[in-house]
Amino acid sequence: MKLCKFVRLLPVAATLPLLVAACSEDPTDQGAGTAFAIVTNRSSTIQAAGSAFTVTAQVVDRLGTPLPIPVVASSSTPASVVVDSTIYVPELQETRFYLRSLGVNASVPVVLTAAILTDTLEVKVLSGPFPGTVATAAFSGGTVLQFTATTALFDANTAVDVTTDEPGYLIDVTPTRVRYLLPFGQAAGPVPFSITGAGPADFSLTGSFNLTPGVGCADSFEPNNTRTTANTSALTVGGTVYGSINATSDGDDFFRFTVPTGGSRVVELTWTDAADIDMYLLSSTGANLAGFTAATGANPEKVTMTLTPGDYFVDVQWYDGGGSCTTYKLTVT
Repeated sequence: MKLCKFVRLLPVAATLPLLVAACSEDPTDQGAGTAFAIVTNRSSTIQAAGSAFTVTAQVVDRLGTPLPIPVVASSSTPASVVVDSTIYVPELQETRFYLRSLGVNASVPVVLTAAILTDTLEVKVLSGPFPGTVATAAFSGGTVLQFTATTALFDANTAVDVTTDEPGYLIDVTPTRVRYLLPFGQAAGPVPFSITGAGPADFSLTGSFNLTPGVGCADSFEPNNTRTTANTSALTVGGTVYGSINATSDGDDFFRFTVPTGGSRVVELTWTDAADIDMYLLSSTGANLAGFTAATGANPEKVTMTLTPGDYFVDVQWYDGGGSCTTYKLTVT
């Protein structure tokens, strides 16, 4: 239907005014057949890492009528979300996108384009298995589980819980790596783990690592059971040593360290179970410098002394605990 409007013109003659009719389009027809917007079945979605999902899109005119125009999709972060395939269905005048979530990410925009139109689908990959690799590596006399992420995933809020026979030690956290020292004496088999506070949205990640072989009780610093066989390189001022000790085969661990400049130094020993181990700070000739001040059975044991430049020894000694293997951490600061 056409609507007409009448325009009164100034009279050409003084006698009769002229009425001229001008016709325009029906307003309900305006924009029909012209691409106006991209419409999707979802504007955002939450997916678990490693899942597959589908998104459909149509180009419509101002009246909401689908038009026979395909839509193209592009992921802004293919490492987290990838577009596997695209199918245009002429009968329905819609485009179907088959996507997969690969890595944890707080927000991955998937950009949809058709002609001059643009729209965005936001994908949040919140949780799932660890998005990277988990492997064992040697570190400071022990074995660590090393989590290597495919993207910058870890920060100061990240916490790691590894289920082992006894607690281990969290060594360090960088944006793409976490290292966790497995306790000495850990049997072979599955080692469940969970990571919380990962990524910008503090995601939770879980998994299990099959430990083969297990971690033995004897650390890599052996033999160092006497002062003459002391390890001379592992312990430094400002450094950390992780080791193991037990009553049946390894009652003492000796470490030699060098103080480059005089000043106050703190020697500290911690361990991960209910055993009682002691620590003694010795001079270069073997004299006990702090007596039994650290041999208290408390955890940690600590000696704070002013030391002159030179060489010193630390004796980590088993005292009690029934012969079980104990994991310890020794630092000099």
